[in-house]
Amino acid sequence: MLLTWMMGAALAGACPWTETPRVVDAGWKTVTVEGTPYPASTFGVVLHDCGEPEAAQKLDKWQSMRQVTLGTGIGGCLLWPAWLVTPVTGVLGVQAREDMEELIMDGRTRE
Repeated sequence: MLLTWMMGAALAGACPWTETPRVVDAGWKTVTVEGTPYPASTFGVVLHDCGEPEAAQKLDKWQSMRQVTLGTGIGGCLLWPAWLVTPVTGVLGVQAREDMEELIMDGRTRE
């Protein structure tokens, strides 16, 4: 029920928070803002509704780097050179996630 309400607010173009968030924590499947969890797969819509396009780009980069990291890790089991890329994509993904969290807490786009 809560998920339906959150997605309804996001689709309606309403930002779910009125003040700049102080606590943001991104996990594997959810992004928690001020204690309210949002599905990471659709959180980009919420970020755009809240005027955070750069944070939405960082969210997309984080999610794509997670997929690449998993793919190269699994691919490394079959073809070892693919495994060499895994740490690089992992670090890029973590950096994108941290940048996204900072941008949401800053409440403005980053230069």
